[in-house]
Amino acid sequence: MKAAIYDKSTGAIRMIVDARIEEIGRQCADGEAVYEGEADQVKDRIDPATKTRVPYVPDSPGDGAVWDEASYSWIPAARADLRRRQSIIAQIEVLEAKVLRPLLEVRVNPDNAEDARRLADIRNQIISLRSQL
Repeated sequence: MKAAIYDKSTGAIRMIVDARIEEIGRQCADGEAVYEGEADQVKDRIDPATKTRVPYVPDSPGDGAVWDEASYSWIPAARADLRRRQSIIAQIEVLEAKVLRPLLEVRVNPDNAEDARRLADIRNQIISLRSQL
């Protein structure tokens, strides 16, 4: 049987075990209890009051830190800002690559309103993204 040994006061999971419940109980230290069922030692805690599994997110390490679900960790503000800026720059590069065709079409035919509109839309999107840098 899958089970978790957890601290009765904090709900922090010390270990995950797969054994008979009697054997698991013998592994508990003072102040610990057994939660029967699936649990993740990093992502879960056991609520001491209800004895149910609850999602756990550690306290933020400081102002501006951003929670990253993929790595299940806090990203310091400076690194989060760098990732945000890199994402914006990548979006700008994609938009700039889309400029070439409408620009060529407008150059060949200056009366081409559709491609002129496309160019203006792309330009406005780039301006908007640059304002976020």
